Amino acid sequence: MLLSLSILYKGRRGWSVRKYAGTLPVAEAVERAVNYCIRHNILYDFLLKHRAEVVEVCLFEYDEELHLKSVKEEGTKKGISEGVIIGENRLAKLLRILRDSGRMEELDRAISDPEYRMKLYQEFQIGTSDVSSETGV
Repeated sequence: MLLSLSILYKGRRGWSVRKYAGTLPVAEAVERAVNYCIRHNILYDFLLKHRAEVVEVCLFEYDEELHLKSVKEEGTKKGISEGVIIGENRLAKLLRILRDSGRMEELDRAISDPEYRMKLYQEFQIGTSDVSSETGV
């Protein structure tokens, strides 16, 4: 049955749940793909016998795929946000060290020269794990 569902879900050129789901509600897309298969003798006997189950499983799989995609997108956004905060906190820590030690010319250069800034991160041993993703350092 899984192979049959995979075929229905991914489809061939001209039909599939994914093709129809781009323009129709998912339930209707599944129905159309099933109807197309039956009309064109694709999995005909199987779909006639197990139609309701096939539709139910396809809807579940599609919902699961959308859910996983949504979770992935949320995680990516959260990771980017945390990365930006860590980077800002790392830079703030470096600039504070340079300011407090009176190294103003190096502070100015660190602001505009990323390669030099990396050297200073190494010199002062400021890694990404040395700063928090919380606001403040």
